[in-house]
Amino acid sequence: MTSDSKISHLFVTGTDTNVGKSVVSFLLLKAMIEKGFSPIYLKPLQTGCDFPNDLKADASIISKRLNNIRITPKCTTLYCFPQPKAPWFAALNVNKSIDPDQLLKKIKTVKKKSDPLVVEGAGGLMVPISADFLMIDLITCLKFPVILVARDGLGTINHTLLSLAALRTCGVSSVKVILMATSPIPTPKKMVSENRQAIEHFGHVSVVGHIGWIQDFRAIPDHIIRTIGKVFDTQ
Repeated sequence: MTSDSKISHLFVTGTDTNVGKSVVSFLLLKAMIEKGFSPIYLKPLQTGCDFPNDLKADASIISKRLNNIRITPKCTTLYCFPQPKAPWFAALNVNKSIDPDQLLKKIKTVKKKSDPLVVEGAGGLMVPISADFLMIDLITCLKFPVILVARDGLGTINHTLLSLAALRTCGVSSVKVILMATSPIPTPKKMVSENRQAIEHFGHVSVVGHIGWIQDFRAIPDHIIRTIGKVFDTQ
């Protein structure tokens, strides 16, 4: 699908926690809005905050940066638990549980209103949502193209290739990788280049590009805008 066509719904996941999923989600939403679309951001499972409007919540951070009513945190966070841990355990800690069928039903209801929908997962692929349902199961059920966010530094080859293998085992074939800086201290360019080469060679996947540390979200550098725009070039 070209950038001039209808844009697909997307699922943003990561090789781990704190790899930059929310930043990539923000950039995707911003690019979609600039293309004239009206996307909805959905963080189905949020842990580590008391309520969706909590300043620490991903939906709250993104909503503030985009100032877009269609991503109001209260409407786009389906489950919110205070403990910063896997959703299954975060729910159990407050004597609650997550019903995967109800979760899917809620996401599909939001999907009907979106043009398009950007879903951000919690943690990595093997994070448990319930006793018999993992994050990768949610991805498999939704059948959205996947954006896999990975660190740009040491260790990312192993983590990324394992994540790609897991997705393929579950029949998820539409995957693109974005390498992210997770610290203001830059990873050496040679290492970033080697990581990208290894992931593309052994993972048989397209690495969309590398996104460096963003100092000011009010003034995103042009090269980052161009990089995130490549996600839509061959959808």
